[in-house]
Amino acid sequence: MVKTSSILLPRFIRSLGIFFLAFRMISCQLLGVMLVCGVGLPTLADACRLLERPSGLEEVFWVHLDEGCSAVERRELAVSGADVLAALEQGKSVDLNGVVVTGDVMLDRLSTRRVADLSSLSVQVREELTQQRLETIRFIPGSLRIRESQFEKVLATNLSKGALLILGEVDLTDAVFVRSLDWSKTIFVHPATFKGMRVDFEGFFIGARFMQTVDFSHAQFGTHSRFYKAVFGAPVNFKEVQFKGIAEFLEVNFRGEANFSQAAFESGTGFSGSVFQGLADFSGAVFTHETYFRFSEFTDRIRFTGTDFEKTVDFSNARFAKPADFSGASFALRPEHEGSNLALPELSPVWWKNPVILLVISVCLLLLVGIHYLRTGKKF
Repeated sequence: MVKTSSILLPRFIRSLGIFFLAFRMISCQLLGVMLVCGVGLPTLADACRLLERPSGLEEVFWVHLDEGCSAVERRELAVSGADVLAALEQGKSVDLNGVVVTGDVMLDRLSTRRVADLSSLSVQVREELTQQRLETIRFIPGSLRIRESQFEKVLATNLSKGALLILGEVDLTDAVFVRSLDWSKTIFVHPATFKGMRVDFEGFFIGARFMQTVDFSHAQFGTHSRFYKAVFGAPVNFKEVQFKGIAEFLEVNFRGEANFSQAAFESGTGFSGSVFQGLADFSGAVFTHETYFRFSEFTDRIRFTGTDFEKTVDFSNARFAKPADFSGASFALRPEHEGSNLALPELSPVWWKNPVILLVISVCLLLLVGIHYLRTGKKF
């Protein structure tokens, strides 16, 4: 038996070696065929590549990455903020998709232009500039499309006076700003889209003017969002927006419909001094902290249906041209409305002193106390 085993073992090892040698030869032959035929193995160029720019877009700063790129690969093919700024200075449109932008983009470094020298401006735009008494401006004649891209540094106008005029369409759908975003003192002539945009720190639109529709739906704002004295000349959509930090909408002019339905305000929120000339819709919104509508003016309908106010809400000195709809809304505290024409006392029993809810809570507490005494054998 021992002799038979000693004979079979070397034969098994020899057969195993022949098998692996044949497998290696076949593999090498297949690999050679692949290389000769141009198939090759997957490489970085195959997995992540720059897409070819379509014809007719030679005057556009156009960079699109393939959808299969990983985060590391996108950084290896990153676009510099200086190149973006240089393209804008040359009057080019910018079209980025799926890219990473490194370095700041400071739009106040764009050259100033005399309004009188800009012959392409429409009558409406000239009237807007005349109203603001602007003789010189910074100017972007083309469109700005930056979709599904990430800015690792800051994009900002840095303007305390003057203005940046953008004639073309602005589309920042699903863009991510790891730092801050500042569009203060910007005039958006055509529709602007910020749908799904994420700003991790400050998002400023101080004194911004939107002449056409704006879409902020599903956007996320970080530590501080500020729209002080912004003007929305057409409907604006803030549906399901998440404001993680302070949200300032002080002295804002909403000339069209303002949709804040199902928005989440997770810190202090202020709409004081703002004017709503169209429908103001806050239905299903959640205000986690103090909220202020002091001295606000509502010239059309306003909806707070199903809205949740978890802290103080202040309507002092606010004016309502039409009755506000608070059906299904909930208040943690009685709203402040001194000096306002808001008829809250008639609604108080329904929203913050519901006798049915209080009765149910009292019965549940009595049942729990009774069960406790029955289990312990104690008497009342």
